[in-house]
Amino acid sequence: MRGNRIDSFRSLLVLLVILLAIPTLQATTGEAALDSAYKKGDYLKCVSMIRARMQTEGTSSSQYYNLGNAYSNAGNPGAAVLNYMIALRLDPMNSEADNNLKYLSALVQEANESAVGDKTLDTTPASPSFFRNIRNMIASVSSDVWAVSSVVAFIIVIMLLVVYFFVKKVSLRKLGFFGSGILLIVSILLWFFASISKSAALSADEGVLMINDVVLHSAPSDKSKQVAAPLSSGTVVRILEVTSPDKDDEGWTKIYLNSDYTGWIPSSTIEAVRVPELH
Repeated sequence: MRGNRIDSFRSLLVLLVILLAIPTLQATTGEAALDSAYKKGDYLKCVSMIRARMQTEGTSSSQYYNLGNAYSNAGNPGAAVLNYMIALRLDPMNSEADNNLKYLSALVQEANESAVGDKTLDTTPASPSFFRNIRNMIASVSSDVWAVSSVVAFIIVIMLLVVYFFVKKVSLRKLGFFGSGILLIVSILLWFFASISKSAALSADEGVLMINDVVLHSAPSDKSKQVAAPLSSGTVVRILEVTSPDKDDEGWTKIYLNSDYTGWIPSSTIEAVRVPELH
């Protein structure tokens, strides 16, 4: 009887080990299949596999980075730049995505310069404003990092207040009083930075041109005057305005690269940089 119980326990233990090992085996199999597709040069299959994984495992900076690599190797700079930018919004410290984005952006800039017949036109993106530079500096640190730092600072505030109220030594009470006040301000400021960083990550005011030879127009109409020279796939622009599509057209987006390149393009030619909702 006792032997039967031991055998049953062993069977249950083996079953539990197998069930726990299934996700690991699936992940290992998935990685092997993805590596195999990369080695074969089947990059569009890689895109499909990564997107399928994102449906089951959720999104992450590394997943978007891998998507960027797959699209880049597939010869789609627009989609590659878009996914590298999303990867960096999810994790500003993703140095691999940052390096690849800079390299690809340099190639896109060369393509734009070569397409310019009028040498008086400048294809260099305009420098950000002072306040946008500040926002970008804050957004270069993840909102989670700012938020955790804020919470840590607030915990220290509570500890210093305990010192102020319950310690009799005057010097320590002064430290508790002034230290808690200063750190409370720091905590609030860090939380404000977390809000700015999250808002920047979720904003959709930047877009990436997804096809080559995108023509800018002076008005949201095919019949309007052409502005400057066409822009290449992968060009990052500011989104200024978007018109709603109607029965006559698919909608238009007003973009800004610099003072020479400001105009309207069909909305189908641009993709806004959007990230999954951050919690």
